[in-house]
Amino acid sequence: MTRRPAPRTPASASLTRLLNESLSLLEPRFPARQSLDPADPLPSLLERCEALLVRASAPAPARLAICFGRTAGRAGAALLRQMPGLRLLSDYAFFPTEIRQEDLAGLGRDLLIDAAAAAFDTLDFGSRARGGRLVLLHDAQPGYNHPSVDPEVFLPARLRRRRQLAAVILTDHPLLCWMMLLKEERAGYQPARLEDFSERYLAFLDDYPDLPLVDAAEITADPEGMLGRLASALVLDPGAELIEWLDPTQIAAALSLPKGTMLQDSDGRPATEEPLSSPAYLALCSRLGHDPASLPAHATLRSTPAPAPVTRAPLPRPAPGKQLAHIAALLPRIDTLTTAHSALGAPHRLIGAAEVTGMIEDCLSHPEGYYERLDQLLLGLSSTDGALLLCVSAAHFAAIGQAIHGMDLLSEAVELIPEDDRQLRLLAAELYLRMRRPADAINLLLDDARSGPHRLLGAERALLDATLAPLAPTQTIEHGHALLIERLEVVHPLPLGRRRVLIEIGSTRERVPGQGSTEKLARVCAGLEMDFITVDMDARNTAMARRLFRRLGLPFRAVTAKGEDFLAAWQGPIDYCFLDAYDFDHGNHSELRQSRYEAFLGSRIADAQCHQMHLDCALSLVKKLAPDGVICFDDTWTDEDGAWTAKGTTAMPYLLDHGFKVILARDRAALLVRS
Repeated sequence: MTRRPAPRTPASASLTRLLNESLSLLEPRFPARQSLDPADPLPSLLERCEALLVRASAPAPARLAICFGRTAGRAGAALLRQMPGLRLLSDYAFFPTEIRQEDLAGLGRDLLIDAAAAAFDTLDFGSRARGGRLVLLHDAQPGYNHPSVDPEVFLPARLRRRRQLAAVILTDHPLLCWMMLLKEERAGYQPARLEDFSERYLAFLDDYPDLPLVDAAEITADPEGMLGRLASALVLDPGAELIEWLDPTQIAAALSLPKGTMLQDSDGRPATEEPLSSPAYLALCSRLGHDPASLPAHATLRSTPAPAPVTRAPLPRPAPGKQLAHIAALLPRIDTLTTAHSALGAPHRLIGAAEVTGMIEDCLSHPEGYYERLDQLLLGLSSTDGALLLCVSAAHFAAIGQAIHGMDLLSEAVELIPEDDRQLRLLAAELYLRMRRPADAINLLLDDARSGPHRLLGAERALLDATLAPLAPTQTIEHGHALLIERLEVVHPLPLGRRRVLIEIGSTRERVPGQGSTEKLARVCAGLEMDFITVDMDARNTAMARRLFRRLGLPFRAVTAKGEDFLAAWQGPIDYCFLDAYDFDHGNHSELRQSRYEAFLGSRIADAQCHQMHLDCALSLVKKLAPDGVICFDDTWTDEDGAWTAKGTTAMPYLLDHGFKVILARDRAALLVRS
């Protein structure tokens, strides 16, 4: 077919000029564009349109901006939306919130994912055919914040199977992402912990190791440079003119947090009790280039200024070198408690957030030791204030990863909470849940239903117990004292002309599940009309034992001494002995526990001293244990070669060589009698 040139008329020249202007708008897509001349034949425009269609139908990568966290997605989206001709599509268009996860299996998740991928392909082709560009904004966080993570059920993995990806990962400070996740109540597993979140974030990054990272903080600091980086990763050309009029205020506005959002406390620390030194969190911060202990600058932006709580006094600035209390996220709860007590007409004002913070930091830095200073403070407080101080102390230790001390302090707090103080019980229950002790939280909340003057009786109590039975935790593995108690219950002590005596070497330090030997042995001895003596090097442990005996109304003794010294000086026979004193070095002792050894024994925990101490105890027991006496040795077992290890490395062979035999070995403990 012969093409004829268009007639040279004023209308033709005007149309040519309009076409030139239109083509100039498409310049990023036509690097070699040439202006039309009125003398050129109009069919050349058809050739260009045909070329455009060929390019649109050619294989092209799927453009994805994958984010892990709302703030990262908002920052990247604000930047991308400033590019002309670009359409940003959220994957929520394919997966409504109510069917994103649990219901996928019921709907046929593979079919649903494939349908979504096909839908995106269709939209992408249509957009490119019209000269536009489509970018999918994929939020990976909902999928990875579930107990079981299956990356194959999400759109990026399925699109990668179908075609090449041109993608970028939008990141933000992990602590900010996690705190916003909790605030928006979007965690798919409970209880939500920063360490678990960090592990999932790392798994997400490992699933896309080849994709470039662009951080929200980088976008706010250098929007022009980050736009170029995004454009390069997504195979886009933003155009030089866009860089010139890029408006960074739109990015700042997109990152503004909701009114009243407070992520930092008044002293600038992140408002969280979570330990900021857990392995996965530190690894994630290192990988993303963030300071683990502080939030980025844009975490403080707000749509409108949020007023500070009127009930909270300013927190005192800690002195240089002073240890800090990790209780920031608990401070609003303390304010609520203070207000509630005042509203209920309590006889005295409950201590406030600033006072509690000062007390805990005083204990942490006190030269006499944390527990010593804590006991001094408790003597001057009411039971309500004391319970609050212990609860917050428990939260601090749980936050720094020392849950054993946290559970111990919380157990002590529960004993002080008045029966009618529902607010404090709720706080303690919340702390149990944070420590992943849901059964303890339930028991605490239902304590008044099971005991006390208003307890449930009859059929209602039976129905409550039956309902809660499936929620009961698995049986806690008891420590070695369970072997000795089992022996005493099966083989009752023979009557003598004197009272039998049981000596415990190593009093209870922390009241946590599976431990608490001092109380359990004391109750058994009381039932069998035996004497009981508990011995410990740490004066606080013996003070706690004395308070326990007074509370139970038992006439038993608690002695502050080194166990080996006490046994060496003991006059008379010993019927039963429970050995559970100097710890062996298993590498997981808290700094607080190490500090107690340094204070009372002059050095940190070491295996050599552990073995010598228990051997010295064995030397005395060989001489002084009654003929039908029993030794229970805790924290000792045989290795694969049959050799005794841990606390009994040297003491167990000595006892076996001097007339003793093992009659029961279980749960890393051994029960011995004379052979």
